[in-house]
Amino acid sequence: MSTFSGVVLLRLTLQRAKRFILIAILVVTLIPVLMSVALRWVNPPTSAFMLRAQLMSVIQDTPYPLHRWQSLDHIPTRMQMAVIAAEDQKFAQHPGFDVQALKTALHQVIAGKKARGGSTISQQLAKNLFLWEERSYVRKALEIPLTLLLETTLSKSRILELYLNLAQFGPFHYGVAEGAKYQFNKPVTQLDTAQAAMLACMLPAPARYQALQPSRSLKRKQRLIIRAIDNLGGTRYLRQL
Repeated sequence: MSTFSGVVLLRLTLQRAKRFILIAILVVTLIPVLMSVALRWVNPPTSAFMLRAQLMSVIQDTPYPLHRWQSLDHIPTRMQMAVIAAEDQKFAQHPGFDVQALKTALHQVIAGKKARGGSTISQQLAKNLFLWEERSYVRKALEIPLTLLLETTLSKSRILELYLNLAQFGPFHYGVAEGAKYQFNKPVTQLDTAQAAMLACMLPAPARYQALQPSRSLKRKQRLIIRAIDNLGGTRYLRQL
């Protein structure tokens, strides 16, 4: 093969590689966009977190994740408010990010401490739907455009509905319907305010916490959530969504 032919072949290979990379980037970008638009009307049967749990059930023979959809109008307002009070009290006002909470988390990192909080319900939904559990700066960076995408394409009430149905509330239990059944052995519609608050307490560590055997710190958090529900205005808060 002549030198000229080799150069031509190299250029063709580079052009094809560049075209392939551009197409791959376009596809990777379009998939979340199309999914977010579809989420206006379609209830997702799974999420990135659940898919991983399903895969682990095959590879490591762990229990298969349980999930049941419950429409927002069949989730009691006390349950909706308990999760908002526990996870994101500025949910109705912010554009997807709680700037003050992010500043606090950043200061904790700079001080060499473990960052706590900072993630809104919208950010957590983006993570649950599209990303992975392990903390990393890459994941945090990807959360930003995905969160903005969800906030742009979906209403606040739809974001809340998706989060309540995809968040993990037990070791292998996803969504408030399955979480209420596992933690209290009753439908979510039958939970009282105290039980709804305790179920919301499960969110930071659903694989470890037990609602019927709460620690002293969980009981304290439960009381804070109940108090926060009243301070936020109860069901009046939900009218802002």
